[in-house]
Amino acid sequence: MHSGLLAILVFSVGFAVMPLVIRLAPVLLLIDHPDHRKGHRQPTPVVGGLGVAASLLVLLAAQIFLDAPGLWIWLCIVPLLLIGVIDDRIELSYRFRFVCHMLIGAVMAYVGDVALHDLGNLLGLGAILVGVMAIPLTMFAVASAVNSLNLIDGLDGLASGIALIPLIIMAPLCYWQGLDAQWMLCLVFIAATCAFMLYNFPGLRGGRPRTFLGDSGSSVLGFIGVYLLIDLSQRGVIYPITALYILAWPLMDTAAVIVRRRSMGLTPMTAGRDHIHHLLLDAGFGRTSAVLTIQIASLLFALLGLALMRFPEPVSFVTYVASLLAYLWFTRYPRRTSRALQQALNLPARGA
Repeated sequence: MHSGLLAILVFSVGFAVMPLVIRLAPVLLLIDHPDHRKGHRQPTPVVGGLGVAASLLVLLAAQIFLDAPGLWIWLCIVPLLLIGVIDDRIELSYRFRFVCHMLIGAVMAYVGDVALHDLGNLLGLGAILVGVMAIPLTMFAVASAVNSLNLIDGLDGLASGIALIPLIIMAPLCYWQGLDAQWMLCLVFIAATCAFMLYNFPGLRGGRPRTFLGDSGSSVLGFIGVYLLIDLSQRGVIYPITALYILAWPLMDTAAVIVRRRSMGLTPMTAGRDHIHHLLLDAGFGRTSAVLTIQIASLLFALLGLALMRFPEPVSFVTYVASLLAYLWFTRYPRRTSRALQQALNLPARGA
């Protein structure tokens, strides 16, 4: 089946099915209730991931009946959905989730034969081959990417928009390299994500019912992004370090939150208002403008990573490390940074 036609079918099914899934949310007990940390004021269905999964059944049918490639990926998607739905209902331990996501990374490495064997020529001394550490590193990379996207999912359209960036960037790369299976997955997941955003992002939703993506949806989108990035990096389409540029925002924000909370003697999953979107909201940004600011910055940083491929890999590595350190410094005191941004941009004070 033509990848473009498959993507159109996925989008159409996702758009049609989402209202039905939203109506089932109370029955499934998948309702997110507001509290002092959350931005919404009304109980909201958290079934976006199930709607995305329903649209992906078109992909499954094509893989089974039309011999489309990549059937193994369902060995990862199904458990990610199940873990995410359970977490949306009863809030699983973050340690348990992380271990489960690492095991899914192992499935990707063994069954999908996609693993981090080569970290690239980061130091200018030749390729860094990790040997027997390839599987453990792959497991950690998958779990880190999936959980970082979960953690930043705090505003309508934020996680889904961030998840779109690697897909949109990788789609033409896959097409130009003749990677038909990867090209198909990029288009299909772009279509499924766009269908969801029509029921979530304020500027696109209109009068349609609202739903959140949920951990089930962010987990699946995070996984497909990191899978494709690792695959392309090991094929030499992009530098391995370039993958970190394309996923930079969730990874950097998660790193900053972990460092900050650890320095305060707190666990990384302690509830707080110290993510970058909280910082922007407290500086006076509106919700939509905060989301768009983060997404544009994430896209620009991803494009910077691609542009740096014109230079030796150590340049990309040093630039990334410097950017990470700058981000950690910039966000180390969220309230102070919010006030500085508010004054610099002459924004009205606003709490979420």
